[in-house]
Amino acid sequence: MLMLKDTYCPIAAAAKVLQPKWNIQILRAICLYGVSNFNDIRRLIPNVSPTLVSARLKFLVEHGILEKRYDHHSNLSCYVPTNAGMKLKHVLLTLGEWGRDWLDQEASVHAADSGMLLWVLGRKLHTQALPMNDLTIQFCMEEDSRTISTDYWYHIENRRRPELADNSLGRDPDLIVISNKTTLAACFMNYTSYQVEISRNKIILDGTQTLQSTFPVWMASSEIGRSAPERNDLI
Repeated sequence: MLMLKDTYCPIAAAAKVLQPKWNIQILRAICLYGVSNFNDIRRLIPNVSPTLVSARLKFLVEHGILEKRYDHHSNLSCYVPTNAGMKLKHVLLTLGEWGRDWLDQEASVHAADSGMLLWVLGRKLHTQALPMNDLTIQFCMEEDSRTISTDYWYHIENRRRPELADNSLGRDPDLIVISNKTTLAACFMNYTSYQVEISRNKIILDGTQTLQSTFPVWMASSEIGRSAPERNDLI
């Protein structure tokens, strides 16, 4: 761990490590969403060059926040939080709570990208709460005009984290979810709930009764804002 000797204040010292642009977004990806390889980290901050992401990762490793390892299963380098990095998780959650409560989130909810959103939701899916081990879920994501929809699929095997696909792989869906990116983003960030949006027909489910009734239980939700009041004005 590098020593920052030019300040006596721990807040100022921490800011020097966290304030370089994109460091917090990288830590969010690793500490909150559980991503570890370079390509997945870049996926969550797509407008940043690979060179800059690499430099920021190196910086965080040098400061003892992350550790670089080699994953023999994937044959890729991966980045995992050290003890110091894990201690930042509650800092990131608190920062997220502040942003949720005090910043205007309407634009960001409406600007969500459907594919990126479903990729993130897949990483936070509560797979152990699924009523079956293997299933295929089809998402029909309607655009705001409701005249065009884009389809995505989760293929889940043995309750493992789903892979997001743009085709069915020849499998019939066990559950079809018809919604839009604004509604699902608002549910994920706990501005509203899946139960409420199902009752408002903003989320329509077609599948077995068991999958429909348990959908709000195993569908992804952020750790941010779980105890905060709902804000249906965003959708």
